[in-house]
Amino acid sequence: MEVSALNWAVRIANSCMASGEKFTTLDRARAKWAAAYTGELCRRSVARLFSASGAHAVYTGSPLQAAFRNINVGAQHASIDFDSSAEFYGRTMLEPGT
Repeated sequence: MEVSALNWAVRIANSCMASGEKFTTLDRARAKWAAAYTGELCRRSVARLFSASGAHAVYTGSPLQAAFRNINVGAQHASIDFDSSAEFYGRTMLEPGT
């Protein structure tokens, strides 16, 4: 689902740019949710790898520690906040035209 949702967002963005059409509010909400959901799944995946890697991963020189830190910081960015993106998408689905 997450890959197809993100692929959809890229396809619709490319289509809109090529035709000059504008994103609808629903398109924008779905694209924002797809990006946030993909980011959240990446964050969860790295957290699981980090958790399974043992105590050595906590050292600053560990590439996994850097990935864990970087993905968590990136996932905190307001533009891909999972909760607010899901709320916006759900509200747009339930109240078309808002």
